[in-house]
Formats: sequence, structure tokens, C-alpha cells
Amino acid sequence: MPGAEQTEALVIGVWVGGDGVCTGDDSSQGLVESLVVLHDRGLDRISIGVQSFIDSEALSTQRRQTSDQVKAALTRIREVNFPTLNIDLIYGLPGQTVKTWLQSLKTALVFQPEELYLYPLYVRPLTGLGISDREWDDIRLACYRTGRDFLKAQGYTQVSMRMFRSNTAPETSAPVYCCQADGMIGLGCGARSYTTSLHYSNDYAVNAKEIKSIIEQYNNTEDFNLVNYGFELDLEEQKRRFILISVLSEEGLNLAAYRDRFHSEPLKDFPELQQLIELNLVNQNWKLTELGFERSDTFGSWLFSETVRSHSYSLLKSAGANSPELELGILLRIGDRVKAIHLSHNNGRADAHDLIPAEIWFASSERLDKKRNRR
Repeated sequence: MPGAEQTEALVIGVWVGGDGVCTGDDSSQGLVESLVVLHDRGLDRISIGVQSFIDSEALSTQRRQTSDQVKAALTRIREVNFPTLNIDLIYGLPGQTVKTWLQSLKTALVFQPEELYLYPLYVRPLTGLGISDREWDDIRLACYRTGRDFLKAQGYTQVSMRMFRSNTAPETSAPVYCCQADGMIGLGCGARSYTTSLHYSNDYAVNAKEIKSIIEQYNNTEDFNLVNYGFELDLEEQKRRFILISVLSEEGLNLAAYRDRFHSEPLKDFPELQQLIELNLVNQNWKLTELGFERSDTFGSWLFSETVRSHSYSLLKSAGANSPELELGILLRIGDRVKAIHLSHNNGRADAHDLIPAEIWFASSERLDKKRNRR
């Protein structure tokens, strides 16, 4: 995290309306004096990417913090008394077992987080894990089921495949943020942003030199009204996104809300949705079943349109390709409604995991990843 003075300047420079939600994403090695500034300015949720409380497991993803440092940071966060603390953990790490995974979960609960996100390890090409010759048993499904059952037994409700919320978590006084209808602006290099018709971010790299170049380019940007890495969604793509975001969370697909927004029926627009019911992935109310939660990561690519399939790039395929880089400039529509702000910071390191599978992140004009032959 930035220092206290930088945090103060950042928060002063960001206006969040009375119906907005502001969250922070903290590296455990961040400067904790910033926490007081954020709390005093109304930040009501803080998320910390612990990944694992086992030092060797955290180190396998190039996370240099120790378990003692993480626990000290969590203690300070709790002392500041943010209404909501979220802890991120990853399962499927090199050397991890179901037993050590459960150990991390139990350690996390010592700090009584209102939320936990349990992420399966996804290895992106050209990361440290991606170029490693090391092999390990894939225990992710066993870890997922163990984590799910453990947290439910401890009084947590499963909101999505990854998110678990404590039954004692405070009710928010602000309107509930709705991913399907509300926008999000990500602040900071690498943060993703969403509006009604745009999904955009900064470029992506794993090489330290290229990461530094992207950060420098971001810091030197004077006009943030121009988006040059993202995707513009037409009406069909907006419908698909609405369906996916709805189905993948606990509230399920609200047919009335879909009709109200798009003036059509989801099954008429996408008859293939009936397969979700037939396969017992959702129930008759279009809410995920236990099997649906477990397998929900497959839904995204399954519902991709042919247009997206033709424009999306696979990092696995492009890692060794030599294709010209195409830049696309899209004027940001300031009028699009935005209700959430997400502060993102990762100390300049690319994560070894990614909650969005490689083939889902794409760019318009068939722009291909420029991080090739960087081994």
C-alpha cells in the first residue's frame, strides 16, 4: 500500500457518492499506517491476499511475506476496526496438501473475517509456476470440498464458488452493489473496470522489466478518459454477461430483472441455458445447486459467443507467437453509471493465479498479448 500521506491524497482525489461502496485490496507487506487514513475516510471493507499461512506455500507463488508478518498485519487491521475484513486464500499450491490447506483455513478464522475468498490455483503462462518443470498432484477439487464444508460448519454462507460470508457479518447501510447492473472503476495499474458496455484494464505482463514498463506508462498517463485495452460489449454480449454474473452468485438469475432490462426472455435468447437445469447445475429457480457451485468455472467459456471466441486470445497459444500489437482506443463513456471503486495494488508483481481463465480476457480488434518469448 502507499504511505499515509499518499493514501490521504488518493482518497481526497476520489469522490464516492452516498450510495457508493469503497473497498481496498492490501498487500500484507503494505504500510499499515495507511489503514487509519482509509478507515477515517469511510472505507468499510478491506481485503488482504494472504494466499497461504504456510510460508513454503506462499513462497512458491513468489509471495515473500512470512506467516508472522501476515498475522501481525491482520492484527493491526482488526485493531483499526474495519466493518468487513476479507481474507483471500489459494488452494492447489505446489507442496500443499488437504491437511495444510485446512490449517490455513483454521488460522484465517482466528481473525474472524466477515468474508473469505477461496481461489483455485490457475497457472498463467510465463509466470514462475508456468515455466517451472515441477509437477504436483492436482488436489484442487478435494481442497475445494474440504474448505466449503469446513466454512459452512463454522457459520459461513457460500455466496459463489469462491466467496463465503460469515452469518455474523454486518448488514451494509448502503444499497447492495449489483454486479449485473452497476459499474465498477478500478483504480491503480492492473485494476479491471466495468461499465454498461465496456470491460477494460491495463496490459498484462509477467517479466519484471515489462511490468515496470507498464507501471511507468500508467504513471505517465495524463488522460484517463481513453481506454486502449479492453472490450466493448454489444447488446448480445451484455445479455450474456448479465446471465453469467447472475447465475454464478447466490441470488441466481432473476428472470424479471432480465426482462425489465432487455425486454426479452433469457431462454428465448439462449435456449442452451436449459442444459444447466438438465445437468442439475441450477435448480428451477435458476440458482446454483451444490454441483453448480463446484463446477461454475466452466460456465463462462461455455456461454461465450462466437464473436468473442474469434476475438479472444489464448495465452497458451500466444506465448510463443510473433504477432504485431494492435492498439484500440475507445473513448470512456463518463455517463455510464458507476457505483463501486476497487483499489488494486500488487507491489508490481504479477499474480501466479487468476480468477478469470486465460481465454476469457480478451481485447478488441484481435489485439494479441505482447508478452511472448519471455522465458
